[in-house]
Amino acid sequence: MLKRFGCGHKANGVEGTSQGECVIICPTCPQPGMNLPDGWEHATKDKQWLYATFITIDANFRLKRRNVSTNEADPSLLKGWSYFVEEANYKC
Repeated sequence: MLKRFGCGHKANGVEGTSQGECVIICPTCPQPGMNLPDGWEHATKDKQWLYATFITIDANFRLKRRNVSTNEADPSLLKGWSYFVEEANYKC
């Protein structure tokens, strides 16, 4: 994954990869300035659904990582580089 995202040859090495740096931006999710036409926010009621985000089941099975028993038994290989952040930063 680090090679595909160009992080393998950084001067500070793999450890220099920041949180979320290996996430792919969804090309079909509506993003102003990227894939929405000018004036999309002024669409009529019958056309507003064209510019809405539809969230459904996780077809890429990224949520599978949430079903681990403990981090010691099943450690993450990604250290927060992709879709899930490193939990230690958010726990008290």
